[in-house]
Amino acid sequence: MANDTLMEQDKFIVEENLPGYKNEDIKIDINKSTRMLEIVAQKSSETEEEKSEQKGDIKIYFYEKKAESFYKAHAIPEDFDLENVKTTLHKDGTLTIEFVKYE
Repeated sequence: MANDTLMEQDKFIVEENLPGYKNEDIKIDINKSTRMLEIVAQKSSETEEEKSEQKGDIKIYFYEKKAESFYKAHAIPEDFDLENVKTTLHKDGTLTIEFVKYE
């Protein structure tokens, strides 16, 4: 999965590409003592389908359970505020986390 870390004059921006993940699948943690941003995402899905095949008295079923996870950690520079953080999960699956400089 692609990511970008951008430093602007007054902003530090982290972008992660998390297609298919919902807000409730994503956990963001900021450790103030180590100044680390951690992003953890987990999702699972199940598919059950009755196939049209039949062998004698036996019907063939298809069942699949899939789980995916994502983890990434970023160091936040010293001059950015850990309290004033803006997060957005865009429709295309891009997660944007924006830190602003201390005033």
